[in-house]
Amino acid sequence: MSQKLVLTTHELAEVLGICRPSAYELMNRDDFPSVQISPRRKVVPYDALETWLAQQAAHGAKTK
Repeated sequence: MSQKLVLTTHELAEVLGICRPSAYELMNRDDFPSVQISPRRKVVPYDALETWLAQQAAHGAKTK
């Protein structure tokens, strides 16, 4: 398997080109696909991130 299954907050920030505080804020949104794997650790499944981004892009295109 060459691709990681999940992204950490730091990796999410890098992938999206945002700062880490913004990544933490995003991961705490109810509509964002983060997974709590321990009391202090959340991750984002890579496939779920791609799906969420596509949905957000489609939603944004409908509102313009």
